[in-house]
Amino acid sequence: MDTLLSETLAAIEAERKDHRFSTSFDLAKRIAEAWGENNLADRLNTAIPQNYPWDIVASLFDILSWTCIENGINDNGAAISRTIEGWLQENDDTRRIQIALNLEVYPFIDQKEMEMTLDEVANRHPQFRDRCKDLIRQRQQESERARSLS
Repeated sequence: MDTLLSETLAAIEAERKDHRFSTSFDLAKRIAEAWGENNLADRLNTAIPQNYPWDIVASLFDILSWTCIENGINDNGAAISRTIEGWLQENDDTRRIQIALNLEVYPFIDQKEMEMTLDEVANRHPQFRDRCKDLIRQRQQESERARSLS
């Protein structure tokens, strides 16, 4: 594994305990600049050993999305989000699904598309059913709150 990537993952693991990701953000910015945005999530997922904790990888993608937004590296972190959505639509790799279901943002801009895709994931992978249903329920509740405020 690339030295910068190893260093970044180790920093994320260490900084998660106190939720202070200053070093992680600096390193993630260096990754984004060095690796470029083209298929970044896929390339990182390939470079990171499959036995590496999925939750650390999910944190890396969250940090990269925010880093890209803050530094204008790509279209508001959308490239990573679209890749993650593709992983859910492909619905064939449990590790990628687990990472995608545990990011800080909802997958898919369109709520109905999210619901349809997550229903398919839940049906095909029962181990993710509860997480899929929770995401759908949370987003529906947020939508209802937003409609009631307008």
